[in-house]
Amino acid sequence: MLSSRLRVYRVLVPSVGGQGGGTISEVLYRAVIIERERIAKENGMLDRIAYRTDLEYRYMIPGLAQRNGSVYSAVAFVSPLEFELPERVVIAERFHTASVDVMVAQELAEAVRFAGDGLLKADSTAIVNEHRFLTTVEKMPITKNLIPVDEQIAVLKRLVGRYLGIDAHELALAHGMKPVYANTILLGALAASNALPISKDSYIDAIEERFSGKVMDDNIEAFKIGYKHIMMMLLEDSNRDAGVMMMRKKREVTADTTDITEQSMEEILSRNHRRVMLSRGKRDADRYVELIKRLSANNNNNDSSNNDRSIPDTLIKIIAEGIGQLVEFEGWHHADRYMRMVLAIINIDRERGDGTFRLSRIYAMHLAGRLMRWEGPFEVARIKSRKVITDTLHYRDAYGKGKDVIVKVEALLQPNVEEMYGMVPKRIHDTICRLIPSWPEYIERRRYDGKPISIDLTSIGGYIRLWLLWKLSFMHKHSVRYNKEMEFVEHFTRVVKDLAMIDYELACMVADYAQYIRGFAHVRARNIDIFNTLVEYVVRKGLEMDDALAYTDHRITKASLRAAMNLITLDGEGKDKVIKFMDELYTLFKDGEYNKIYARLAMRQLVPL
Repeated sequence: MLSSRLRVYRVLVPSVGGQGGGTISEVLYRAVIIERERIAKENGMLDRIAYRTDLEYRYMIPGLAQRNGSVYSAVAFVSPLEFELPERVVIAERFHTASVDVMVAQELAEAVRFAGDGLLKADSTAIVNEHRFLTTVEKMPITKNLIPVDEQIAVLKRLVGRYLGIDAHELALAHGMKPVYANTILLGALAASNALPISKDSYIDAIEERFSGKVMDDNIEAFKIGYKHIMMMLLEDSNRDAGVMMMRKKREVTADTTDITEQSMEEILSRNHRRVMLSRGKRDADRYVELIKRLSANNNNNDSSNNDRSIPDTLIKIIAEGIGQLVEFEGWHHADRYMRMVLAIINIDRERGDGTFRLSRIYAMHLAGRLMRWEGPFEVARIKSRKVITDTLHYRDAYGKGKDVIVKVEALLQPNVEEMYGMVPKRIHDTICRLIPSWPEYIERRRYDGKPISIDLTSIGGYIRLWLLWKLSFMHKHSVRYNKEMEFVEHFTRVVKDLAMIDYELACMVADYAQYIRGFAHVRARNIDIFNTLVEYVVRKGLEMDDALAYTDHRITKASLRAAMNLITLDGEGKDKVIKFMDELYTLFKDGEYNKIYARLAMRQLVPL
């Protein structure tokens, strides 16, 4: 039977009949066997895998040479790095929810279809040919609009852990090759992605086994084109992200802040008045405008009288935008909580800051934009319920006015246990935990379990389901999810306050990380976990080293924090590398090898010391 310790990879190749999807999976299957034999031979363990036929499987669903004919082919295999093998390995041939590690898709539409079924893991990799193929519906005379490519790509990026898009057809034509070689270009992209434990040479050897003569040479050339293209793309992304990280210190505000501060107060008030009007009603919308006008007037009076209680107009604009967002999201009690937290940071800024209120601007912006708002069932129900009418009118216009057209609008949702259980009132949750002590562990294990559902919003039953959920949003402030999120907000605020009393610049750096706390479910949880890692592993240990060496400017802590941010933003598995990096620095510190600490930081070109 299959050992739970074995690492099994599952690769899905969505395709359409006649496009060569079976060839992609066939070459990949051969590459797996070649890689396994090579590694076993190098380690003197070739006898352990000899005559084994249960370590890799390839299968496909055949069909016609037209859209919706051939569905997919696939390869599932035990990692070539596994040598402690049971007598027999059984791998399920059919995929199930969240089981696919890598998807190599010949076109966007097929990739979206399979990803939407929930087959891919949260940390999966998608290699997608972005060349545009028209679907059957798009080819029909009644179709007025095509499905935008950017919308399909945006959907895929939300559904997979890592997305690598490449126009393989255009790349083949640009190098004087036939479009059929786009498949081998995708294989080269797969090899460059390092998503599978298979070397580049094994892919090339597999191509040499599968083809011969000039066709073999052309396929190897196409493979190298795809490999080089992805490597260059990854290098450009890394350099761009690194440049952003290095320039962050020089910017007083981020791009989001600049967008707000460049707007007039009238524009901010008008936009948020309309926003609050739709979600909370006219009374709350008018109350919002009066509050912001009074806040702005009081600040102007303090400024004209040279009162040290005044704050910059840019900060007033950020606060005005934040209050509008939070009143719309949860109501006035949520916005009042936001104001109390921001005012506490402003007071610290007056005492410890440099007069620019930089910490207050960063904190106020990210607190409202990232930390105190999140996508939950109540919020999704509110947005979907409000958009159904506009979406219906939009699609009617797309198919022509004045015609008898039936429009059906569906909401495709992917709820999981964490999101659904998060709506339960906190008191009920506490009662269950007292009665069943193992209940929290059970919920934690099942937190990401779930399956996609579709709700017809143009039907009475479907719309009422979401509408009722929206109207039950008054329970949100008592829910498990709300209390959990606000506990983190309180923790984040305490960390920023404590660091501001130690080092103002360091507090700004840590507060600015909140811009990365975004996304749904596991993505948001992962980003919160990374923040805790930065605080516990980087900041705490860095401060200990700085204090021992009497560095009042906390140079090691700041340099280490920049190093950690680079590792996290440039690598999906950066958290583990951060922990390893800080352990290395801390070991050098304990051994008294301080020069090596500086060398390790300088080697990464993070900050001059």
